[in-house]
Amino acid sequence: MWLDGIYMATRFYANYEKQFNVGLNYDDVVNQFTLIHSNTYDPTFQLNYHVWSATPTDANSFWAKQTDPFKGCSPEFWARGVGWYAAALVDVLEVLPTGYAKRQDLMDILNQVATGIKRWQDPLTGCWYQLLRYDKTMVSNGTANYIEASASCMFTYALLKAVRLGFISKTDYQSSGTKGYQGLINNFITEDPSGSLSIHTICSSAGVGPATSPTRDGSINYYLNGSDAGLIVSNDLKGVGPFILASIEYEKLQLLTENVNVFREKNEYQVLNHDKLLIIKSNADCLNDIAIYNCLGKELKHWRGRDINEVSISLLDVNQGIYLLKINGLKMEKILLQ
Repeated sequence: MWLDGIYMATRFYANYEKQFNVGLNYDDVVNQFTLIHSNTYDPTFQLNYHVWSATPTDANSFWAKQTDPFKGCSPEFWARGVGWYAAALVDVLEVLPTGYAKRQDLMDILNQVATGIKRWQDPLTGCWYQLLRYDKTMVSNGTANYIEASASCMFTYALLKAVRLGFISKTDYQSSGTKGYQGLINNFITEDPSGSLSIHTICSSAGVGPATSPTRDGSINYYLNGSDAGLIVSNDLKGVGPFILASIEYEKLQLLTENVNVFREKNEYQVLNHDKLLIIKSNADCLNDIAIYNCLGKELKHWRGRDINEVSISLLDVNQGIYLLKINGLKMEKILLQ
């Protein structure tokens, strides 16, 4: 079992169960987490090992620890693996109904994982290292451990979303999430003259085995110098995607902090979001053209009126998130629908 694979499977599995199977297999989804956590979580370091094999003596598991404790585990804590795992926990908890019996099992696991994430955050940069329990003084064959972008994005996303949804303590973790986001901007993001952004310092790939790939042994040297794990790239989607997710959560936090129920007041209009009802009041001209767009610029709703100073638009068929609002031809403003 791979920490990465938990993300690749369970968040989609849980959504499928919710949409098409009335949650009949939620237990199977949760069991994936409890099984891997029981075998990979190290309470001393408060981190999960990257991979676990149930058959460590198999030739393809040459990388696995052969004795207890943590028999079958790969030897190190790889940041992006833990990042996938943390993101999966938050995304699946968002799907599971509040009354579901085993939901608390995942809440407990998430809080353990969040504790480790906060513990190993670099206090100087706000980011996280490729090999979590070491800093830059760890050097292998001339290559030093380094703060890594994709994992830092995943941890920032997981912490901020978990705080927003009430899965972990706002007091304990919000500052870690916001510090992480500033770390992303300061250490990994550049802007070219055209305004295009790039994200740098992304580990290309990492894994262990099989027997035909003996250098993929999960060692410190592999994660820093391996033929795949040693490659540091820019704009790989494993970094771009989590950066977008982290940015969305950071923007949601800013809107919540600014009191979203009266999110913006201008000379032209005032907007209130109340119980899935968007109330727009004109302070000057009448309201005659209102449009709501998603983040891709697709129009979701359009209202046209005449000589009206206040309009209420139902948002029952619009999911929670950040949207764009255009009123009377004025520039689009961000709104947060909870």
